[in-house]
Amino acid sequence: LRLLKLFVFLVFTVNSPYAFSNEFNALLYSGKWANAKLWLLKHRNELNSREYFISHLQVGYFLNEHELCRAYCDSLKQVQDFEQSLSAQVTYHILYSKYFQYHLKPEKALDHAKRSLAFAGMINNPFTYCMSYTQLANALRRSVDDAGVRQRNFYAEKAYALALLMPDSSYLYKAKVIQTLTLIPIDLLSKDNREGKIRKEIMQKLEASNAVILRHHSAHPQLVHNYLLMGLANVGEFPDEGIKYYQKAQQMLNEINDGNSGVLIYLVASLNHLMDAAYEVKYKQTLDEDYLNTAIVWAKQNIDLDEHKQRYEGFYLYRRYIDHYNPPAEQRIAKLYLTLHQLTGNENYLNFATKYIEYFRHKPITQVGKQQNLFGILNSMALTENGNKTSYQVKTDHTTNMITDPERVSRFLNANQAIISFFSYEAQSTDSIVFLVQCIERERLHTVVLTYAKNAVQPLSESIYTAVEMNRPLEYKQQANKAFRLLLEPALKKLGKKITHLNIIQPAYFSTPLQFEGFLTDTSGTGFSSFNYVFDKYNVSYITSFTHFVSHKQKEIAVKRVNVWNPDYASTPLAELSETKQVNETIANLFPMQTIVCSTKKNLLSQLLQGQILQVSAHASASFDDLERPKIYTAMQPDSVLLDIDLEPLSTNTQLVIYAACKSNVGNVQHNGIIDGFTRATLSAGAGGTICSLYNVEEGVTCEMLRSFYRHLAKGCNSADALYLAKKELKQKYPNPKIWQAYIYTGAEQTFKSTATGISFYLFIGLTVAFAAMSYCLLKTDFN
Repeated sequence: LRLLKLFVFLVFTVNSPYAFSNEFNALLYSGKWANAKLWLLKHRNELNSREYFISHLQVGYFLNEHELCRAYCDSLKQVQDFEQSLSAQVTYHILYSKYFQYHLKPEKALDHAKRSLAFAGMINNPFTYCMSYTQLANALRRSVDDAGVRQRNFYAEKAYALALLMPDSSYLYKAKVIQTLTLIPIDLLSKDNREGKIRKEIMQKLEASNAVILRHHSAHPQLVHNYLLMGLANVGEFPDEGIKYYQKAQQMLNEINDGNSGVLIYLVASLNHLMDAAYEVKYKQTLDEDYLNTAIVWAKQNIDLDEHKQRYEGFYLYRRYIDHYNPPAEQRIAKLYLTLHQLTGNENYLNFATKYIEYFRHKPITQVGKQQNLFGILNSMALTENGNKTSYQVKTDHTTNMITDPERVSRFLNANQAIISFFSYEAQSTDSIVFLVQCIERERLHTVVLTYAKNAVQPLSESIYTAVEMNRPLEYKQQANKAFRLLLEPALKKLGKKITHLNIIQPAYFSTPLQFEGFLTDTSGTGFSSFNYVFDKYNVSYITSFTHFVSHKQKEIAVKRVNVWNPDYASTPLAELSETKQVNETIANLFPMQTIVCSTKKNLLSQLLQGQILQVSAHASASFDDLERPKIYTAMQPDSVLLDIDLEPLSTNTQLVIYAACKSNVGNVQHNGIIDGFTRATLSAGAGGTICSLYNVEEGVTCEMLRSFYRHLAKGCNSADALYLAKKELKQKYPNPKIWQAYIYTGAEQTFKSTATGISFYLFIGLTVAFAAMSYCLLKTDFN
């Protein structure tokens, strides 16, 4: 046994891809992770590229920095000797597996975990086996079938046995592995919190993990994480006991940093989430509203952390609401205030809920896109870690221009116009979903609360989308009518008879957007052409927030220039777009137009959002399910794609952008219902509205629609109405909703006036010049 332990010690120490014996390693193990990152930045030139990126991944592994880890994984793969380094490939696949697991993509998480084990087998040392087995078990956490459960338990037992053999020199990884393996029984306990045997197993393993760290440190971030999990294991059945562990974690957090900023942002955020949930449990036990108010206090602390989180992760924090484990703070606070309103009937609580709902909807639009230096505040974080407490100032700038009063919003509506605003809330663990629906007309406001079983509404958006894409009219009829009856009809009953234009804020619940204009008002008809659509009676467009709608609603915008960008695909494998010339001719006849021709993406970005209107006709690629960025193909090398996030750092006066491309409004749907794609990025840059597609589109049909759209726009129709009228014409010719429904308008209504009127303008100028010349000649003759 001693020889075996000596062998394991030597193998762990010599072959571990993580065992760098240097100052960085000492900072990493001691939990001084901000200092460790600073050390890496300062010593980058002394490390080879592979070691540099793996070291960053080591810190990210303990901090659960999934977006940053992905960025460094991608950088690691570009290193020249990546393919020759088995340890680098093990690291790459373990972290990518964690990334996809975090993003709720279990198949991809499992695939990368299996690849990590395959490379670990080539190295054949206990350390890499232990880490790979741990991630494999972790990737199978949500398994429900017997085979998956057996596999999960097998890998967990393998990892646990190897972790116990880890030498003291690898104590941080030993503690982390033991802790990670408790997540599987914690998942089981969340389904039935009365399982005392499972709770006992969790507590024993977490105590063992604590003991490993306590032999070296009296306070450590890994201990904080363990205490949080110990609280989570107890809080469902014994909330007071759970809160005691959370308080212990809080005390230690205050000891190792100030609890507000610092590199341990995610631990602080998790503590706040867990505390507010614990006090809600206390409320449900006692019905004492003071516990709900205490929960709100904890939830509000996470709003203050957002600024630090964004500054810290900088460009790589693509979204504020990327956390898939916990709801955004604003959503959580709104839900608690609504619970208080239902409990007390106090209208002030409903007003507070509305205020935080608007924060929730609008902040991702206004605050995404600030490109900041990666780790821009690491110096101050390192000072905090070294014991220098920092004063914490809450900044409220983001709230000053927020429009949270629906009555104020109603004054910006026309007589025929209404806003239907959906806000979804309920605990993830319940079987029901609650929608708060605000129906706002000019000078009128109605509120509707809808409660449904989750299995009644969950499949709606995806089933409607699939039925259209796969051309299944009967399935479409059933689902589109069901969605109408459940979600839209109760709101329409509240509205006046004059309403013909609906501005809809999507529910923050579905994985694909609901196409409200495609809802069916009854189940008559057998084919797409004979259905009675909501679209037949109402012009439906979409808005992202009250604040954006009001601040960008303009009566008339002088168009000095329409920028047109049509990538030249002649020398690429992509099909050449041949009919866009007709669209450009229509634009040129109606508005001043400038064609953008660029050879580099940098040059393109400098010109793209400079006119009042931007027209893009291109090939694009995106998916609701994929985590890759939505992209437009530029036909330029080496910058062959334009990503949605390329637009975020821009600041623009462009008010309308038309992305005539397949699935240009497709992307990962965020917690607030906004699609993470070109619309969100364009509005982030300051635009007023976009026209994008939800399906693959055919070029000829798109050109028909666009030419009609621009003619209506030039006649004085606002942007939403012009698209609606163009789609109506298209629907007459092509009844299938996949064709006429593909393009949607998102944003505030805007009217555009040309400063020149195309050919007629130039004809007028020419006639004026000719008349002046003739007059001059005649007068000159008379004078002579």
